[in-house]
Amino acid sequence: NFGTVDGVYLVKERNNSVIVKPIDPFFVAVPGGDIENPDYAVNVYPKNAVIKEDVDIEKDVIEIDQDEETLDLNKLHTWIIQATIPSGLADVQKYEISDTLDYRLDFKGNVVVTVSEKTAAAHEDLTILEAGTDYILTTGKETVAVEEKSYEVDRFVVSLTAEGMKKAAAVKGTEPEVRVYFDAVINSNAELAEEIPNRAHIDYTNSVGTDYEDDS
Repeated sequence: NFGTVDGVYLVKERNNSVIVKPIDPFFVAVPGGDIENPDYAVNVYPKNAVIKEDVDIEKDVIEIDQDEETLDLNKLHTWIIQATIPSGLADVQKYEISDTLDYRLDFKGNVVVTVSEKTAAAHEDLTILEAGTDYILTTGKETVAVEEKSYEVDRFVVSLTAEGMKKAAAVKGTEPEVRVYFDAVINSNAELAEEIPNRAHIDYTNSVGTDYEDDS
């Protein structure tokens, strides 16, 4: 909103990492409308070609590239979520990793969020993101139905803050990724020798409002 400052303005679109080419500069006369009804609100709708920035997410147990492990009831173990870092992460609107655990798993916390090389082993991290500053951790419960029974399952969300996204984007690496480590145990709902799947989810909205999501 230009207020009451009359004039002719030159409008230029700022460069953005996800826009192929900004629109050509143009002029806007302020106010618009007519003498009796001057309009000082200027709305501009640029038509841009946006670079497609898919995000990928994986999930391992205890070690990187390990998709399964045999564990005893109530034995603490670590899950590792790995999510790719898009090129425009420093300016994006949302980067959110979530996990709704299987009813046979209990969330035990010990959440650590890092930036790591994709090829690095577990806990060989380039930098650690700080809770409350670089990301917000939200935990809760969700009701799921399994074979006509209802279970309260654990769910958590890691949302990078603007500061956290800039920090992660600034980490120098060959192929850096965001990692979320957390601990869980197998609970008494599990039966002997049955598989327990677990899946993570990523929601990502780039700087110009395009949404992407993926499941591990």
